[in-house]
Amino acid sequence: IHLSPGAEPLTIAENVFSPEPNSLDFNYRDSIRSRADGMVSIAQLVDPTLPTSTASQGLTHLLKAVNVLYPALLGETPMLEIPLDTLTEPGLGDRDLLYLPYPLLPHLSTAVQSMLQVFLSAGGTILIAMDEENSRQGELAQIRRELLEAISDTENDPSVASVIESAQTEIAKIDTEMAQFIDSIRQSILPLVDQLNLSLSGDGAIPSDHPLRTAPFLFGGWPMVEGRPIDLFCWDSILLMMGPLPQIWGPDPTGMRSRETIRTAHEMGINLLHYAWRRRQLVQLQRGDNPTLSIPQQDSLTGQVTS
Repeated sequence: IHLSPGAEPLTIAENVFSPEPNSLDFNYRDSIRSRADGMVSIAQLVDPTLPTSTASQGLTHLLKAVNVLYPALLGETPMLEIPLDTLTEPGLGDRDLLYLPYPLLPHLSTAVQSMLQVFLSAGGTILIAMDEENSRQGELAQIRRELLEAISDTENDPSVASVIESAQTEIAKIDTEMAQFIDSIRQSILPLVDQLNLSLSGDGAIPSDHPLRTAPFLFGGWPMVEGRPIDLFCWDSILLMMGPLPQIWGPDPTGMRSRETIRTAHEMGINLLHYAWRRRQLVQLQRGDNPTLSIPQQDSLTGQVTS
């Protein structure tokens, strides 16, 4: 309830969704429901010299979407924001996922790097997000998709076999160029990975049975968002996401996005949160960090018989 200065009587709100001052507000009252399996939380590294990004707004709305689309988890709000220029180690508490914008990688302070090491050792997951537009990648993805559609439409026509072969050759060239670009991004995050005493073995490709593709929502290929491809790579505690997905999690100022686009973006985001939450849970269980979940010591069978 927003109270005005002085003694004012409480009234019934005329607009229940946006109550006036000194009127009852039940918008944030918890509802009765079954208990969730857990609570997932996010922290974000931010540059205090820049205005609030659309990613920050999107992350907040993603946490709200969790409660509706996947009630087995609760999204914890508000989201914790860590200033880039922090001089002391603020700590991330029990956060599951840290959202780290790619442009901030070269500017991490010693305190932030130390915080990340502690966070990772506790089972946390870092999501490095590269959401700025890369026109060349978008163009290549569009051409690749059109070539695949053309092959699918004509694959049973023997008269165009040579055309299909040319299209397949072109797709192979596109795949090579896209792989080179992705590898250059991977190389650019290696300095941070080395500082955190980690390694990025392999290409980070996510197989079809990986939790990021299957839990709780099933994905085959990653979606296209507003004509731009979404790419996701995983090296255990390090995730690299390329594409404008965070922008789709929040409200659409243009009113042009389809419900399917928004829902798909939310479902992929929830898979990210679920992976980070479940991974942290399993890491802590293995290490016995939670005393209520540790396995008690028992006497040997011989000791039990002879005692």
